[in-house]
This record gives sequence, C-alpha cells and structure tokens, in this order.
Amino acid sequence: MKVDALWITGPRKIEVRSVEVSDPGYGEIQVEVKACGICAGDRALYQSADAQNTYPFRFGHEPSGIVLKVGPGVTGFNPGDNVACNGADAMAQVVNVPAIDSVVISRPVDDYAVWIMEPVVCIVKSVANVPITPGDDIVLIGAGYMGLLKTQALAKTLRGRLTVFDLEDRKLELAKKYGADETYNANSANGRQALEKIVENGGVPLVIECSGEESGFEAANKCIQPSGILELFGWQRSVCSFDGTPWHMGGIRVFNSAPGIDHNPNNRINQTEKLMSQGVFDQKDLITHRINYKQANEAHEIAVARADGYIKGVITF
Repeated sequence: MKVDALWITGPRKIEVRSVEVSDPGYGEIQVEVKACGICAGDRALYQSADAQNTYPFRFGHEPSGIVLKVGPGVTGFNPGDNVACNGADAMAQVVNVPAIDSVVISRPVDDYAVWIMEPVVCIVKSVANVPITPGDDIVLIGAGYMGLLKTQALAKTLRGRLTVFDLEDRKLELAKKYGADETYNANSANGRQALEKIVENGGVPLVIECSGEESGFEAANKCIQPSGILELFGWQRSVCSFDGTPWHMGGIRVFNSAPGIDHNPNNRINQTEKLMSQGVFDQKDLITHRINYKQANEAHEIAVARADGYIKGVITF
C-alpha cells in the first residue's frame, strides 16, 4: 500500500513522499494515523540533523489513530480500535508499530490530537521513579507543555505546596488551573522575590527542572534544600555548568528522569491510558495547534518560534 509520509530533507525543510507500507509483521499492528505530536526533539531535528540521522530521514513518534490490521502473534487489538502508540517514523498516513508500544483507548474519541500519549507516558515514568515524600514542598521550573502535564500529575500526589515558575503569564494561569498553589513569572519583581524567599528559607525537598534552559537549571539549583532532590526533566541540549560544592556538601540527589530511567517501560502506556481516561491528564488546553501534514513546514516553523500562542502542535492526517 502506498501512503504519504513526511521526510526531513535538509535544515528546516520537510517533504511529503510516497512510501510503501507492508502488512504488519509479527507482534505489530497497522495504524491509520490521525494525529502525531510535534515533539521538542522533532523541532530540534527539523532545524538540524543529529549524529543519528543523515538527510533525508523520517521522524515522529507520538501517533494516535485507528487499527487497520493486526499482525500475527498479536492479541488485544482489533481492526477499528482507536489506539495511541509510541512508534518510530510515525509522521505518515499509515504505519506499522509494535503492539507492545500501543494501547487501545477505552473511551470514545472525537479528537485524536488530545490522545497523543507518548509525552504523558514520560510524565508517568518520572512520577513513578522520582520519590515524593508526602507533605514535601515542590518547586517546578518551566511551565511549557511538559511542565504543565507534570503539574497535572503533581496536583494528584500527596505533596505539600507546589510552586511553579515560568516566563509566560498565560502558561502560569494554566498551571494554577491544574493545581499549582503559587505561580510566578520568573522575570517579574514578585517572581524574583519569591525565588529569594525560597532560598532564604533553606530551599525545598524537591525541585523539578522542566524548562530545558540553562537559566532554569541555575534557578533550580538555588532552590534545593540540603539532602534534597533535583529532578532534571527538561532536556538540556547545551553544556550547563554548576558549582559542585553545594551538591557535594549538601548531599543533593540528582535524578535524570529521561525515558531511559524506567526499567519497565512497556507497561507504562497501559497505566497512562487509564489515567487519561480517568481525567488525571487533560490536554484540551495544551494542544494549541492542529495542522494538516501538507503544511508540515509551516507547523514546525510555528513550533520553533513558539508563535501564535504555541504550547503543543499536532500534525493531522
């Protein structure tokens, strides 16, 4: 079967090319992709290939859609099922993905964009692996898409006071809506005073760096109390420096809650589907852009610039 797929063919250049899709192999399902999220990693690849990719290459790993066919050895999936997947090269009209990386959506679906699940799986992994002691205060730096999902999760834990810092008031309003107790624009006088007060009071037990920016990393380091936890959730793509003495003398514990932190990743997608179906996570306000795949270049330019109120973009097929 011939279908359209997206290829990155050069810096800031995406082309639609026809590809052949075979029947699903052993352990695979074939999915008609309805929506595929634009990941921060996709934005980076769009701007420049990394060491793992040479032009041209396919991309995308956050699809949701409808099962067309079920491969041999697969149980629990049927043609017509609505599914969310973690699938490589998923920016295409139809893809074959491992059934083990997929889950049937148990609720009726009227908007496939809000059912992209791979980013939420990352949140579930981080909450499952980074310890939160009941009653502990938490500071979260960076209320972008992932930071706001993280806020939704933290609001449901037995945490103490949750304080969120960001640079955009609109995102801070969402953080407040999702359960943050205090929100501050880090560039404002109130934000700087709030940060100074946290430092003066000795810091908090858990600080989560979600911005992926060196300034966020620096702010996070200031807020940790001795023997506290620094969770590096944002992807720091450049070299960051830090004073090792407070880490050493303070006994700071550092968790890099990247996807590889999880020793049992395959079960997380099933857990995540249950949580999303129960309303723990709600992406309606977070998916700000739904753009057809034939305008993929424009979609990624908006994502790179974070223009037009951008929080999270989804390519539709």
